[in-house]
Amino acid sequence: MPVPVQVFLSYAEEDKELKDKLARHLKLITQNGEAKMWCADDILGGQDREQVTQERFETAHIFIPLISSDFLNSDYHYQQLETAIERREAGQVTVVPVLLRHIVDTELTPFKDLKILPSNEQPATSWTNLDEALQDIAQGVYKITHSTYSTLKTPPAPQPTPENTERKTRYFELTISGKFEETNFADIQQIQQELFRKLKNINIKIVEADSGSIKLIFEGSEEDLKLLEALIQSGQLTEVSDRTIENVKFIEEETKERELRNKLDIRNRLVQEIRSQTIEGRNLEKVNLKLSDLSGIFLKQANLSGADLSLANLSDADLSGAYLSGADLRNTTINEETKLDDKWRLVQEIVTQGAEGRDLSGADLSRADLSGAYLSGAYLSGADLSGADLWGADLSGAYLSGADLSGADLIRAKVEKARFGGNSGISKSMKRDLIQRGAIFEDSPPDDRFKSIAV
Repeated sequence: MPVPVQVFLSYAEEDKELKDKLARHLKLITQNGEAKMWCADDILGGQDREQVTQERFETAHIFIPLISSDFLNSDYHYQQLETAIERREAGQVTVVPVLLRHIVDTELTPFKDLKILPSNEQPATSWTNLDEALQDIAQGVYKITHSTYSTLKTPPAPQPTPENTERKTRYFELTISGKFEETNFADIQQIQQELFRKLKNINIKIVEADSGSIKLIFEGSEEDLKLLEALIQSGQLTEVSDRTIENVKFIEEETKERELRNKLDIRNRLVQEIRSQTIEGRNLEKVNLKLSDLSGIFLKQANLSGADLSLANLSDADLSGAYLSGADLRNTTINEETKLDDKWRLVQEIVTQGAEGRDLSGADLSRADLSGAYLSGAYLSGADLSGADLWGADLSGAYLSGADLSGADLIRAKVEKARFGGNSGISKSMKRDLIQRGAIFEDSPPDDRFKSIAV
């Protein structure tokens, strides 16, 4: 027998009364065992609201957003809707928008290309008889759930209960081939979506990524992760997104597991808080937002100094005037709509794409986190690198004459054949150390011929 279709009902609090009326019409669909409806009202006392909602959202076969102006004006619900549309495009869920109340224009929404309910695509509250509108919606939902029900062959991953949610959530490390430096948020999402398509009944998600090789940390139930481990070790699953799977292991140590869970909980709550509260100049100094989806988020004038934004999705985000001194911008995803000051956009380009041979003369890179950046042969004449973190950066063959290096960290930087001269912040002992490591100090800059090579 096929298992019940899992239906996720999403609504704004302002529409709760309408939702309850619709739920009474949908009750008949669940009574025959073909479908199970779930909404935020079903969260039990003692359960982690965010965790349970996310798990239900990710395992739903059908996502039904109850559309109104309040729903679309909610950052939380709008983001949830956009994510559902993305999952629909990946073949992971069916999205059935229900138009409860009037909105400006459906053509301006993420679901503009989808068939909406009621059947006449007019708001339910515009019908002369609201009861008839809700019945029409229920009939449309039934057609979709009945069709989906007949296609299901195997049960979805078991849902956690209040008693076992904490106990059964585990973490699993998977190492795949490739360079971490060439990986971004979209790549991580692609890997997760491909695993979801291949392993439809396994409910797992990528929650962390580490440098070196590409090490991904998965979160899921112990049963699902053990099944994933068995598929890999048996040779049935050897690669994902054209990358070879090199190693797999559970995070067994209880302390490490607890620390990871706490870190992720803090990060998830922070992202949710930022989305729900539009605050200019928010203090987010040294926060961990690694691998977070911050697309479209409002962080204008925010203090993000020392924050870890690596692998975060900053598409369409507003970071205008944000203070990003020492922030880790490696492998972040930005687009033309991302509002980011020119200085930090340049830093993001350097640490994400590298800057071999690039002309950065006079650039303001003060207090930037350039650790590990590839700057070989770059022309940095007169650049402001004061307070910059250049730990482990490749500056071989770079031209740094006249650059301000006051307070810059050059520990373990590769400086072979790098050309210095007239620099602020270079002490005699530092100069000796740099020369011993292969740096060249000269009194005057090279001629135009060298510059043409450098750029």
